[in-house]
Amino acid sequence: MNLNILHPSKAVDSAFEKPSIPIALVLVLLPSLAFLCGLIVYGQDISSFAVYEIILAYVTFFVLVLIVFALGLLFDGKKAKGKFAGTICALSLLQIVSLAFSVLSLIAIPLVLSPEAIQFAGHASGTDQISEFLTLNPSAINFAALAVFLAISACLIVWGIYILYKGIRKLTETRAFTSLILAIITLIILGLLPI
Repeated sequence: MNLNILHPSKAVDSAFEKPSIPIALVLVLLPSLAFLCGLIVYGQDISSFAVYEIILAYVTFFVLVLIVFALGLLFDGKKAKGKFAGTICALSLLQIVSLAFSVLSLIAIPLVLSPEAIQFAGHASGTDQISEFLTLNPSAINFAALAVFLAISACLIVWGIYILYKGIRKLTETRAFTSLILAIITLIILGLLPI
């Protein structure tokens, strides 16, 4: 299984041609571990919810796999049949994007937020308070770092959607437009795309 998501077509093709469930399961775990490590670095106690975070990662991932595979079966069961392991492996590539986002967040937080803001964010109940805090305490470096963080985050989101699209296209063996529609339906079902 090729993990090079810089070449998503090759990575997705290899996931279907040479699926490796153990590698896929490790990939699902990595973003959660990065998130938990980040909390430890910033002085948070993770003992109360570390197991919950890991279980949630696996449950969320397998819900995604089941939705995509069910759509593939509904669309054309003959082409999707026998590709469940490939679907798991192809969609696990999304976890590399999620891991990149987690690492980016760990790097960006100290640049975007001052130490006082990190402490404030830990006690804040919502993002509106963080936004208000940043507005009242502008800093050119903070805003520049925030802009770069948001731009890279947007690129990672688009990259993740592209990998999802390629996985669906390989699963269903449909035309590009149909695969794109199935990817959009998947995102709507997951609540990641407002309708």
